[in-house]
Amino acid sequence: MKESDNLAYIVGVAFGDGNLSNPNGRATRLRITCDSSYPVLAEEIRIVLRKLFPNNKVTDCLSNKDSYFNISVYSNSLDKHMPAMESRTWIKTKTECTRTKLDFK
Repeated sequence: MKESDNLAYIVGVAFGDGNLSNPNGRATRLRITCDSSYPVLAEEIRIVLRKLFPNNKVTDCLSNKDSYFNISVYSNSLDKHMPAMESRTWIKTKTECTRTKLDFK
């Protein structure tokens, strides 16, 4: 896959099952929630994230339930790559959560 295909894939997955947050005001975190019943799909997501962000650590964050886990990556370039994610998700910061609105014209 080309880099643009990889980015389109991750944006699609993130729109359905992900979120962006910036709790420390530095690097933005992409977190994608995965069903534990689909390990092959989760591995595909990890592979694509590693291709898109080769200098960043891609990690699994286990939940207290066996049914799901999160795949996470921090990057200073996530906001540039996924500006549409910012307009549809909760942007979490240290002090507040705000919801921005999409402008459908």
